[in-house]
Amino acid sequence: MIIISLNNYKLMKGIKRALSPWPRRILGNFIVDKFLALYNYILYQKNPIVQILYLIIAIGGFAIYVIVGFMRFIPGPYVSEYHKTVGTWIMMFCYLSFIVACYS
Repeated sequence: MIIISLNNYKLMKGIKRALSPWPRRILGNFIVDKFLALYNYILYQKNPIVQILYLIIAIGGFAIYVIVGFMRFIPGPYVSEYHKTVGTWIMMFCYLSFIVACYS
C-alpha cells in the first residue's frame, strides 16, 4: 500500500513539474500560481468539498427515491408499503452517521 501511495505521489508531482513551464509561458505566473494553490487546497488540505458532494448526492438520491419510488412503485408487485418507512429510516441513519463523522 505504501509503494502505491509513493508511486502515486511521484506521478502527480512529476506531472505537475513536467507541465509547469508551458502554462506559465501561455497564461503567466499569476494564473498558474492561483491554479496550483487551488490544486493544493483541494487535494492536500482540509476542505468541505467531499462533504458537500456527499450531501448533494445523498439528498438528491433520496429525493428521487421519494418522488419516483413512493409515487410510482410503492406499493407494487415486488415492493410492499413498509419499504417507505424502512427506506426513510435507513436514510436518516445515513444522515446521522454523516453528522457524527463530520463532528468527530
